[in-house]
Amino acid sequence: MISDQFKGIAVKAALQAGDVIREVYETAFDSVLKSDDSPLTVADTRAHEVICKELSATKIPILSEEAAEIPYEERSTWDIFWLVDPLDGTKEFINRNGEFTVNIALIVGARPVFGIIYIPVSDTLYLGGSSLGKSYKIPSPTIEMGWNQVVDDKYIIFTNKLKTQKEIRVVTSRSHLNEQTVSYIEDLKKTTISVSLLPAGSALKFCMLAEGNADRYPRFAPSMEWDTAAGDAICETARVAVFIAGTTQKLTYNKKSLLSPNFEAY
Repeated sequence: MISDQFKGIAVKAALQAGDVIREVYETAFDSVLKSDDSPLTVADTRAHEVICKELSATKIPILSEEAAEIPYEERSTWDIFWLVDPLDGTKEFINRNGEFTVNIALIVGARPVFGIIYIPVSDTLYLGGSSLGKSYKIPSPTIEMGWNQVVDDKYIIFTNKLKTQKEIRVVTSRSHLNEQTVSYIEDLKKTTISVSLLPAGSALKFCMLAEGNADRYPRFAPSMEWDTAAGDAICETARVAVFIAGTTQKLTYNKKSLLSPNFEAY
């Protein structure tokens, strides 16, 4: 499906993007608004350039948030492609709270089979997906690491599934806690003794679920396919389901509209 060499290239791309993001993070940078009113910084564009340069060696098409104008008529013919968010959580980046990530996923047949989330500030790498069969958390990864070092058994995530229903830890968006999410939380409170909220930015929320540091992630606000794909893959092999809200249907990717539906992960 995908060679270890290509997976290693994707890991290198994420780490190199993290390097340029950290460089910008330490400077006095400016931001502008894109046509959809989302912010854009030089870190977004530089990370995009680095990732695309590295991934081009795989000869697999790339769909990135910062180059998403590819017509559906063209990308609908893709059986396999990279789906990239060079800097997920640009608002968190601008606010300098450290809660932003680099997201890279490989989509095959409308589903993510391999995902990478890299957290530049904590220098932590997560990866997983059906092409691996496991999910991993690698602290302080280096570009020099060989693939076998990256997927060493000592880095496997063993999700803590021994939680009780007396407390449910709900990870919520730091930027999008809307009325529908509040209503969802209130409904949970009717069926359990305690509900605690864990606000977090970007794809960090998927990482918290994969590790067992949160129990649920309801998303009832706009998000795009590149926001969810890598986390979806990592959660799948950590035994965390990501379903379209109110259903047991998994998210699909490379739709005509790249907007993701509301979803629940648990």
